[in-house]
Amino acid sequence: MAASVQPRQFGHLEPGSAPVCGAASSNGAKAYPPANGIPHRADSPVRGCGFPPLVSPPSRKPPSDGSDDEEEEQEDWRELYGSHLQLEVEPSVRDARDEGTADAWIERNPLLIRLTGKHPLNCEAPLARLMHHGFITPAALHFVRNHGAVPRGDWSTWTVEVTGLVKRPMRLTMDELVNGFPAVEVPVTLACSGNRRKEQNMVQQTVGFNFGAAAVSTSVWHGARLRDVLRRCGIMPSKGGALNVCFEGAEDLPGGGGSKYGTSITRQWALDPSRDIMLAYMQNGEPLLPDHGFPVRAIIPGCTGGRMVKWVKRIIVTTAESDNYYHYKDNRVFPSHVDAELANADAWWYKPEYIINELNVNSVITAPGHDEILPINGITTQRGYTMKGYAYSGEDKIFPILRLSYDDLPSHMKQCFAFCAIFPKDYEIDVETLIQLWLAHDFIPLQEEDHLETVAQNIFKELVWRSFFQDVNKISQREENVYRSQLRDRTTCKIHDLMHDISQSVMGKECLSIIGSSNLKNLMREHPLYHVLIPYTSIALPDDFMGNEAPALRTLLFRGYYGNVSTSHLFKYNSLQLRALELTRREELPIRPRHLQHLRYLNLSDNSNIHELPADISTMYNLQTLNLSDCYNLVRLPKDMKYMTSLRHLYTNGCSKLKYMPPDLGQLTSFSKTEHLLVITIQIYFEM
Repeated sequence: MAASVQPRQFGHLEPGSAPVCGAASSNGAKAYPPANGIPHRADSPVRGCGFPPLVSPPSRKPPSDGSDDEEEEQEDWRELYGSHLQLEVEPSVRDARDEGTADAWIERNPLLIRLTGKHPLNCEAPLARLMHHGFITPAALHFVRNHGAVPRGDWSTWTVEVTGLVKRPMRLTMDELVNGFPAVEVPVTLACSGNRRKEQNMVQQTVGFNFGAAAVSTSVWHGARLRDVLRRCGIMPSKGGALNVCFEGAEDLPGGGGSKYGTSITRQWALDPSRDIMLAYMQNGEPLLPDHGFPVRAIIPGCTGGRMVKWVKRIIVTTAESDNYYHYKDNRVFPSHVDAELANADAWWYKPEYIINELNVNSVITAPGHDEILPINGITTQRGYTMKGYAYSGEDKIFPILRLSYDDLPSHMKQCFAFCAIFPKDYEIDVETLIQLWLAHDFIPLQEEDHLETVAQNIFKELVWRSFFQDVNKISQREENVYRSQLRDRTTCKIHDLMHDISQSVMGKECLSIIGSSNLKNLMREHPLYHVLIPYTSIALPDDFMGNEAPALRTLLFRGYYGNVSTSHLFKYNSLQLRALELTRREELPIRPRHLQHLRYLNLSDNSNIHELPADISTMYNLQTLNLSDCYNLVRLPKDMKYMTSLRHLYTNGCSKLKYMPPDLGQLTSFSKTEHLLVITIQIYFEM
């Protein structure tokens, strides 16, 4: 690509205008594709993000490769990062430091921090500018790791040869690559394996350039899937020796001899449809810049940047890995006792366990920065300070990292959080109810000075502080639905999906929230199940499950309207191990207290058909919470409730017809040294 040719120079070209190939480079090469070549950005999910139009889209559909795979639907990314792409970037210029070098023709952003002075260029953006542009890094500020002079790419003459263990070797032009294969567009984070090497060198000197924390960038890459290209060429089976896919670029490496930069990936990676490995020819909706591989480069999501060959010229399917110097002598980490001499003598370079392919991207705090002074005094400490930084998950590495946060919890907090696997993702959890469920299962340790509720509340606050819970929201009774007889404020929270995955991984098949009935029977076969939540309407548990598994259940929460859904099988046993039971909005109340002697939490709210409770409910000596809210036809409570010596919470708000309260109910508090632990929420109605 010529120095005088930049994408911004073609902003005046609208669809249907003259082909861009008429723009000549400084060496006479035609640098950009014709109108029927590279797709117009109107076809790109990043369209409308501040880029000028390029050229007309191809009018014909790509020919089929004969496969049965359906083309994947492309997601519109504008809502995620369109605002970032509209931020202004300083115009690129020819840098005086490049004069007299093979890179003198290239225009580059003047803010880039150079680590080599002259070519080959290795540079990164100022960290503050990287953060300023947010999730998507402008191409001009993307970090650069070159090993030699940048090749002068010419779209009209560039070809990519596919050879080796394939049935139909091909030499693809750029137009054939663009028009002949379905395109994929994916945001991918690239990281140099030398990212933050400057900090590492302060501890122990290593070999390589002193990259700071900005050798990491994210762009929207657009190109043809590598697997589509390989299948079109008829890649041979692995039994035939086709085990590796090697890439070779056009970059001339220092030292002469015609050596090129190259590396390889496994056949399994190359053909994996979930990896979105591509031959990219667009970055953030524009043709690639010279430093980033114009006209085509490899993009391998989740892989270290050193494996993503730029200026791709050849793709060779082989039995062995690439024998390129940089494939074996770069991106390796050895034990501390292995020096260069020992590595060469004992062939450490060729031991597969020390290669770096997948790369878990560093996380960095960018504000406060190094040597930044925070004004801490009586006035400023009243204001918050916003810390900033970046954190990426790499491939699937974030789960074990988050699991470390769980592993660091005390045992009782682990129990409390893991139990939350019973709730579906994005479920709004009532904190008071959650605490009562914790108490019902004896998750809260006894402490001499504090009451159990206080200890439980402190545990919840600690888990919020550690980011296990989020979206904590205090709802006043005025904000509640007009049909709810809420007498006091309540607090709700949610769990981030990733943290929810942690709780599910801990509980395994012990917890189940049923959010649909299509695969209900299959779910019920996954044993053992101890905690079940049915949060939605009219989902019936199979009779065989209720009959066979009821003795093992510890928690069963029916939430919503269930009409006449039968739970008779639940009570055919003389003794159940249930600690928590919720039966709301029922047309009948099939509870048998004598079978529920272990029950600690019972929620019968919103049951309009309840007129009175069974007298033997007073024999539930272990019951701690009894919720009768909004049972508006309830007339009386059992007279012997004074014997329910463990009762701590009784809710009768919304029971508008309740006229009889049992005598001596206040005696319950005399059974405990902590008299105020009995919480009775009563709503009194006066007849006019």
